[in-house]
Amino acid sequence: MFILLLTFLGTYEWFPVEGGDVSRQVLESPVVKEYGTNRIEKKFIYLTSGIFGGGSKVLFSKGSEIRGLPKGLKLMKRAIRMKKFDRYSALYKEGELKVVWKELEKESARKLGIPSLTLQEMRKIFPEDDFKNEKEEFKPGLILEKIRGVKYPLRIYYSFMEIEENRTRKLIPVVMKLCPLDEKIEEYIRGLNSKGD
Repeated sequence: MFILLLTFLGTYEWFPVEGGDVSRQVLESPVVKEYGTNRIEKKFIYLTSGIFGGGSKVLFSKGSEIRGLPKGLKLMKRAIRMKKFDRYSALYKEGELKVVWKELEKESARKLGIPSLTLQEMRKIFPEDDFKNEKEEFKPGLILEKIRGVKYPLRIYYSFMEIEENRTRKLIPVVMKLCPLDEKIEEYIRGLNSKGD
């Protein structure tokens, strides 16, 4: 259950990751240079596409004050009691990342030759029988072999959350990987695993 929609003082832009070294690009960003590397948290927050629907879990130490968020992201405090942490759901209803996600969904479907990335369409191109062994047991690892040649359309973005702990402000890097095909395959495999139990 959500108990509070939070609003914040600061807003941080989302930056596209160019190449593979996310950590280096975060540390070399203009935000970090302005803020100072000594106040940047080494631990990143990784969000999932759950931010577009039910939310993606984020934990902060008890007593932390949230001072800034990535553009378009909202945090809702959950009514779940924890000893050392406050739990939030990160939500992103509309904005640049949502548009990019939808574009990647369309691109992924085109690469696979299907109209959309639904489980029904996935079953057509990856029939369940293709993932059974001679004992008729599901072996979801076989799907990875079958799609090894498919280049996953994906984009990675980073931004920052700013918090205040014990009167000290810290900047926490936030990373968002947008890869609809990867997530749909994981969902499909989970379904196969549950059938095999």
